[in-house]
Amino acid sequence: MELDEIKTFVEAKFKKLFPRTNYVKAVVEEDEDWEGDEILDIIIVFDGIKKLDSEKIVTLCREIRDGLTESEEERFPMVGFVIKSEAGEMGIAT
Repeated sequence: MELDEIKTFVEAKFKKLFPRTNYVKAVVEEDEDWEGDEILDIIIVFDGIKKLDSEKIVTLCREIRDGLTESEEERFPMVGFVIKSEAGEMGIAT
């Protein structure tokens, strides 16, 4: 899958599982793990008004991985979350 397609897919999954959380954006980049294998670095930025439910986070990560696998994407997704107020500190413009 192309990075833009992955970003759209991640956005849809997040909004489905967290409909009352203000989604800001997802940043999807190609990267390598410490063994040199290709991975997808996925950062989801949301408005940090409330905390995210940990069970839903696990479900989201599983649904992202399953969806990418079904699309024959071989790169493993490494999913992280950051609140909007901290995104700038990480170099992620919102």
